[in-house]
Amino acid sequence: MELQVENTSAVPSDAFKKVTGLDYLRFLEAMHVSLAPAWYMEIGTETGASLARSKSRSVSVDPNFILKHDVWTNKDELHLFQTTSDAFFAEGHLDRLGARFGLAFLDGLHWYEYLLRDFINTEKYMEKGGCIVLHDCLPWSEEMADRDRSKVGRKSWTGDVWKVVPILQKYRPDLTVEVFDAAPTGLVVVRDLDPTSRTLSENYNEIIAEFDHHNDLEQYLLTQPVLPTSQSPWRPRYARARDKQHFAIMTSVPRPRANERWGDYHFAVGLKSALERLGHTATVRTKKHWHIVEDENEIDLIISGYGVPPRREGHLTLQWMIYSSKLADADHHFAASQPLLKDVQHRTTAATSSLLPQAFDVDRMPIPDLDQPRPGVVFVGLARDWGRPMVQYALETKADLRIWGPGWTETSAAPFVKSDRIDNRDVGQCYLAAEVVLNDHVPTMTDSAIPSNRIFDALACGAPVISDAIGWLPPEFEPYVARVGTVAEFADALKRIQSETSRKRKERHAFALQLRGQHSFDARAADIMQVVEEKLGQ
Repeated sequence: MELQVENTSAVPSDAFKKVTGLDYLRFLEAMHVSLAPAWYMEIGTETGASLARSKSRSVSVDPNFILKHDVWTNKDELHLFQTTSDAFFAEGHLDRLGARFGLAFLDGLHWYEYLLRDFINTEKYMEKGGCIVLHDCLPWSEEMADRDRSKVGRKSWTGDVWKVVPILQKYRPDLTVEVFDAAPTGLVVVRDLDPTSRTLSENYNEIIAEFDHHNDLEQYLLTQPVLPTSQSPWRPRYARARDKQHFAIMTSVPRPRANERWGDYHFAVGLKSALERLGHTATVRTKKHWHIVEDENEIDLIISGYGVPPRREGHLTLQWMIYSSKLADADHHFAASQPLLKDVQHRTTAATSSLLPQAFDVDRMPIPDLDQPRPGVVFVGLARDWGRPMVQYALETKADLRIWGPGWTETSAAPFVKSDRIDNRDVGQCYLAAEVVLNDHVPTMTDSAIPSNRIFDALACGAPVISDAIGWLPPEFEPYVARVGTVAEFADALKRIQSETSRKRKERHAFALQLRGQHSFDARAADIMQVVEEKLGQ
């Protein structure tokens, strides 16, 4: 029967603080790696996100499994019990199984009396030196800590399981109870367990009678010591900073034979060369080879793109979000636009983040000649089912259009195609001779206001750019990139460029030279290494 509790605590806003430590699933994974328990148990599996972290023989209890993760791989045994935790323990399954657990994770119903019973029953089957981990004991709002889940709708709900912490501290002083700031709602690690103890079970009714009326959430939140996950004894320790690092640059390219057709690959190669110029080594990997480890201390650098690789625990992991807002499980996120950075900072508190716009490759984008002849309006890229508005605008304004790329033969732009393919190493020469470079963005880039690296390439070659109306640009790009959304705007932009003064051309030429120090892959590699050194020095 549900116990109705009136919440009389008016919690001030300064008592609510979102925890910002390591994500709780990564914290658990680190505990698995460090403890390597022979047996693992969890209560409250649901989708299997936490159970998938275990590589031990495992027992899982949930009244309604909705498995969406691979919970079977790397386990010699897996026992799933679709029942309530009270019924599970009452039916003696663990006695018949003979399991003793080195690690247990309790994340069942979010009412404190249920979690307390789960703790009492689980401790009986723990081995010496084992740990029980409790979830959701650091709520960040009054509503999410209420026993009535309907008050938060689909938002995070912790219920009142936080009460178990003061219960254990009061009735079991023999235990070591540590609260960690694991995002998003904390983890409590309980050690020095005693499977023979009956203190909690013998005093259960007294405890419930007392804590049904213990609603001082404010006092708990303001006075409970919370340890940073960075000081966890189970946190994976990365290799210390060294003179020569090795990077695994993870791309969204499906397999090596597709490399040349993917811009991601050429982007990664440019970054690889820049890192090597700094004295490091790097390998560009496709999805097929994400799992390969060449150096046990290698740093994973995810260039995303479509899809992100699963985290490889024990590796410092960085993500550079160049045309997608999908977050990887990483220690640091580089966002390729200011709006995306703001979004990332809103969505994750478990990692640091910083702005890192796209870039250009100095090896492939030549230094322009101020007097270089520049005939024609150039577009380099796929036809994409004729989904290129800038090319359509150029046709409607009868611009001197020149196209390099596949898929155009069945469109009205076919007469303007110079070649259906162009080697990536020759794109710079194409831009060097362009009066104007046309640019547009895929929807995921538009949504996150991420400017294409085509803009960086063209400006580095001294060419002005006409682009669709991307929502953000580096401020210094503004004078050299015209953003348009209609044929009329396109025509006006083209006219302004064609009538520009020699002074304006000189400014653009000087800006092209300036870009090499600010927006090349060499500049980005230096920024990345600064973050690496900070992370490895922690």
